Amino acid sequence: MLERQPYADDHVGPYFLWPPFLSPGHPLLDFYRETGIGELAGQLLRADLAVQDPDFAQVATTIPPWPHRPGGPHVDGLTPGEADGRPGTFSLLARRMAHRP
Repeated sequence: MLERQPYADDHVGPYFLWPPFLSPGHPLLDFYRETGIGELAGQLLRADLAVQDPDFAQVATTIPPWPHRPGGPHVDGLTPGEADGRPGTFSLLARRMAHRP
């Protein structure tokens, strides 16, 4: 994906891609399904709620040199909340750390 949508030569810091799952067979959606991530996430929900397949992914990278950590730990959807005080939508973050020698 980075080869097809490269960052600018002078870019450092956060760089995001948001690939949509417009048709069946997207490798990230296949990975999600094959590894059982949806079933695992379903264990975090009430029994009367169901996990929906995602319709896009966020690919978040950080281009060095960048001295800042790319954001702190967080749960998407807590703010802004619903009118009755409940959290809004919730996202499950799956993170893969690239190893660099």
